[in-house]
Amino acid sequence: MKSRSYLLLICLFALIFGCQTSVLEKNLPAVINEAFKTKYPQAQKISWSSQDTDKFKVDFSFKNEKISSVFSSDGKWILTEKKIITSKLPSTVLNTIQNGFGDYNIQSIKQVESAYPGNYYSIKLKNGNKQITLNLSHDGVILNDADTKRDQN
Repeated sequence: MKSRSYLLLICLFALIFGCQTSVLEKNLPAVINEAFKTKYPQAQKISWSSQDTDKFKVDFSFKNEKISSVFSSDGKWILTEKKIITSKLPSTVLNTIQNGFGDYNIQSIKQVESAYPGNYYSIKLKNGNKQITLNLSHDGVILNDADTKRDQN
């Protein structure tokens, strides 16, 4: 059941960060803008986009980091993600990668905070023409079924 929830979350990411349309701040529903400003009052370089009328993505800088966050049309925070480097990963996460996917190279890492299922790391791994996206908890537990994410591209 947990794997399906995480698979659903991955699909949500694809939908949210897929085809997007730029949105001017003045065209945002006020509730979304207020929720964002409450959560990130010191955000800078703010750029909004939307795939549909249900979810709004905002890219911004906060504490010298580039961050993306998603809010629902009723102003509820859904998730926030930022790219991080390998040295910022907890040793438990690195151990899981090294023990189970030692023949893969890390391509990118995102630290994700979400309302559901919680906080985790989304890590893209590559070995030749095989690519895997792993979602790992802070404890190094794999939250998605890695084998279903293997691509031959």
